[in-house]
Amino acid sequence: MFQYTNNGKFLTTEQRQFYEDNGYLIIPKLVDSDLLDNCRSRFLEVCNSGLSTVDIMVMKEQSLKHKNLKGEYLVNKIQNLLNDKVFFTYTCYNPLVDVVESIIGSNITCCISMVINKPPGAEQHSMHQDYYYFPFGPVNSIVGVWTAMDVCNVENGCLYVFPGSHKNNLLPHENGKNTTNVGYYEIVNYNEVHPHHLLMEPGDTVFLHPLVVHGSGPNLTTNFRKAISSFYLENNCDFIDYKRKHQEEMEKVMFEAYKTKHSQLKNYLDAWRIRSKLIRGFPGAYQRYLSQL
Repeated sequence: MFQYTNNGKFLTTEQRQFYEDNGYLIIPKLVDSDLLDNCRSRFLEVCNSGLSTVDIMVMKEQSLKHKNLKGEYLVNKIQNLLNDKVFFTYTCYNPLVDVVESIIGSNITCCISMVINKPPGAEQHSMHQDYYYFPFGPVNSIVGVWTAMDVCNVENGCLYVFPGSHKNNLLPHENGKNTTNVGYYEIVNYNEVHPHHLLMEPGDTVFLHPLVVHGSGPNLTTNFRKAISSFYLENNCDFIDYKRKHQEEMEKVMFEAYKTKHSQLKNYLDAWRIRSKLIRGFPGAYQRYLSQL
């Protein structure tokens, strides 16, 4: 009956069925406002003061660099947050991880964590599938989690999805022609033209299957649109797809981004080790593979 979820321990049958049918599920007000406020303050501390650590990577909105903006008005993402005690309160937040468990199972690793900021004037993030970025599988053992920190609407660039598109295979992508940001890829010649926009309030959280087609629009307002996000995998995921041709390009991008801070990096999969942390349950194939690098 259920192909894309694991159990009904923390989700109702109706919620599981919605995720099965659509490839995403929104749970309103899932994340506590105090937790989000702490993460917002930490984000501002990082991007406005120039604070940097060996782990946190600060990325800037390339389309705005010519305007001589600074701090929150220029930073569009900070990532690799698992070793930051403030941001980690989100990644290991029990109500959130409980839902993850109902989707992928009780043995859980976080493999990516980030705060995404859309400052005024920020460009769109074109249609893509998150699985394009991942060199491991199986695909149904991965889930993305995205929590609104601000009101998200069409005007400020909310997420949009194509319900049911997770039932298709991984589609061809290309380096984004509609973006100046590094590492943004978009689907080639996607025929669907009527996305469903996810209108969300702070604390609302969407769970995304890694094959569901989605994106976000530009921020046409004078306000910010922030979200905090993590990706989780079942601990027995393995690096079964890391030799896909496009992963060669991904490897170059990741090495360029990490090599200045992590001189010990030896290969592409090594970069996943420094981005990942066991969250719940018992180590599996994923941990065993990384421990051998």
